Amino acid sequence: MKIVVSLKVVADYEQVRMAQGATSLDTSSVPRVVYTFDELALEVALRQKDADASNEIVVVCQAAAADKVRDVVKKALAMGADRAVIIEDAKAAEHDSLVQGKILKAALEKLGGVDVLIFGIPGIQGEAFHAGGEVAGLLGWPVVSYASDVKAAGTTLTVERLIERGTQTVEVQTPAVVMVGKFPQDPRLPTFKGIMGAKNKPLETWTLADLGLADVTAGVRTDSVAPPPARGAGRKLEGDAADTAKEAVLALRGKQFI
Repeated sequence: MKIVVSLKVVADYEQVRMAQGATSLDTSSVPRVVYTFDELALEVALRQKDADASNEIVVVCQAAAADKVRDVVKKALAMGADRAVIIEDAKAAEHDSLVQGKILKAALEKLGGVDVLIFGIPGIQGEAFHAGGEVAGLLGWPVVSYASDVKAAGTTLTVERLIERGTQTVEVQTPAVVMVGKFPQDPRLPTFKGIMGAKNKPLETWTLADLGLADVTAGVRTDSVAPPPARGAGRKLEGDAADTAKEAVLALRGKQFI
């Protein structure tokens, strides 16, 4: 089974700041890391390889500049992935999730023989929750979202999903798209052996021209990005409990909270 993990290399969210007047976050001087949910997606894939060593794990990463993400992508190889592909796209930050989906579809077709595509959700950059479903739609594959566990048996995936009041178990035939929402175990850490072995694993860089998508354009444009409004000052109610309770209810009604 060939399993592809869509890997996002993002700015360390704890250090990101809003750029004044910009249409995106200012990440120019922020260290890059593997997106947390994509590490969980990779862990799900690696567990399939633990169960069957013949499974091949390929990570695919879209980035504006390959040089800025190469070292981070190597971490996925050190964790146990067999191969990595960076898709270099100078306009990556401008593209909407549909364009990202089209790029992933073309990448999967170029790789050939892919059985499962795994995403981590939600996406930290746009948080549109669209990409997995869009790729599945473009490919004509079934999609399972909010997966918390995956087990493979032949061409059947048994997926445990997180739902509002518990879990749901479903079966899906490959090829399929799986979107990982949460996983009970933390992602594994690279071992020294894995780090050394990653140096000899294939890491390729493709361009949009290599995928036949040199002229692809986004249909959705970000006009602006702004921080939430500043939090106003609180109000302290004092006095008799019955009176303050009544006053609190009136205040909440006045602001249409109740």
